Parts: sequence; structure tokens; C-alpha cells
Amino acid sequence: MPATPVAPVAPVAPVAPVAPVDAGAPVAPPPPVAPVPAAEPVPAAEPVVPVLAAEPYTLAAPDDGPFTEADVAAMAAEALALGLDKAEADDWLGQRVAQQRQQAAHYLAELTADPGLGGANLPQTLALAGRGRDAAWPPGDPESASVAEWLKRTGLEYNKAFVQGLARVGRLVSEDALPAGSKDPSANRSVPMHERFYQTGGDKAD
Repeated sequence: MPATPVAPVAPVAPVAPVAPVDAGAPVAPPPPVAPVPAAEPVPAAEPVVPVLAAEPYTLAAPDDGPFTEADVAAMAAEALALGLDKAEADDWLGQRVAQQRQQAAHYLAELTADPGLGGANLPQTLALAGRGRDAAWPPGDPESASVAEWLKRTGLEYNKAFVQGLARVGRLVSEDALPAGSKDPSANRSVPMHERFYQTGGDKAD
């Protein structure tokens, strides 16, 4: 069997010569790198100071003071919540009592100095105001005692505007209820209501 002829091999293309490297040519510098900003310092945490709760205590309502025992108990709870100790709470209560008494004294002085309501007219003004108060909050009504306590606590029992308003109501009531020929708005009552409300018949107001 005759041999298969071998195909001729194609000639290899010549390799292009590599350009020589010029050792003296300058090398381009790398691009500048942007500086990394320094991290801001982290402030040190403030030490936590524990608030020590004051020992439980009670406050005593001052004699003849403007606050009831319930008021003082609420103030004691508030003082404890504020972290006041017993001495600080007593001082705080004393300041509030003094402020209320000063306010009530200011109201009474203003009422007494009024030419129409005060002076020689003051007893009649308070009598009419007491009648007006009893007309709005009749004796024996559950709200009557709480209203009297509120007026004393706030000092408004001698506030000129408040007393004048009640006196106007009392005058209207008196004109409808006075016996014939009577000029005293409390003449037809065994215990004048202004003595019960304003205590002008016995104890003097502070």
C-alpha cells in the first residue's frame, strides 16, 4: 500500500523586534493619594451619679395653716419625688405656708381699704358674701365644706373680686328673704352664715 504524503509545514512569521528600554527616560510619578481625615475624638462619657432616694417621712400640717392634712400628705409625696430630705421638705412647706398667708393678708388689706366694701361696710359686705356663698353651696351640701377649705387654702376667701361677687348674690337673696322692716341680712337666721363662713362673729381672721 503506498505511503500517504505529508503536507508541508507553513513557515513561522518572524517576531517583531522589542523596542529597547531607555534607562535614562524619566518615570512618571504616581497620582497623589488624598489624605485620610483624622477621626474625631470620642468624648468621654460622663460618670452617672446615682440619685439616692430620701428616707420616707411625713410632714405635719401647721396649726391654723392654709393646708389640710391631705394637702400636706400630697406635698410630702412630691418632696420625696424631688429627692428632698425631711429638713428640706419642712423648709419647703414652711415657705409655701408663708406665701399663702402673705397672699391672704394682702387680699384682706385690699378688701378692707376699699371705700365701698371695706371700712365700716366690711361686716355687712362679709355678711352678704356669706349669704351668697350659702345660696351657691348650701350648708350640708357635700361640696360646701370643700369649697370653704379651698377658699381658705388659696386665700380667696378675702379676695375683693370674689367677695364682691358673692355679696351681690347675697344681696339679691336677702332682698327676697328679709322679714318686713329688717335691714340686717342675717337677722332671720339663728347663726349668721357669715360667722360660719368668714368667722367674723367669733374668731378674727388672720
